Parts: sequence; structure tokens; C-alpha cells
Amino acid sequence: MTAASTISDDRSNRLPGLDGLRGCAALLVLFYHFTMQVIVPRDMPVIVLKNAFSIGWSGVDLFFVLSGF
Repeated sequence: MTAASTISDDRSNRLPGLDGLRGCAALLVLFYHFTMQVIVPRDMPVIVLKNAFSIGWSGVDLFFVLSGF
């Protein structure tokens, strides 16, 4: 068995849904970094988005857990 056939066998066992979830985790991290740089007044509705994406740091953990799966 060659290395090329081993690689193709590994890819046939992949779950496409996990790839999508991995992409969402990467986007969470990007949004987190973007919203941490935005300066908004406290009375603006954008503060809700900033608070919502404050959990984006967990996207790194999610990405690596899914990559190990």
C-alpha cells in the first residue's frame, strides 16, 4: 500500500458536516478579533453584537477539537 492510497482512504472517512462546523469556528475567532477592535458608544445596538462575539475565543478550542476528531 502506498502513501497516496492511505491518504485517499483517510479522506473517504471525513464528515463534511464537521468541516462546516470547523469553518464556523474559524469565523467565530475572526469576528471576535474584529469586534474587539471596534470602539462604539455604550448606547448603540452594536454593543449587543460585541457582547455576542465575546465568546469567539472558544472557536480556537472548537477548531482544534474538531481537527483531532
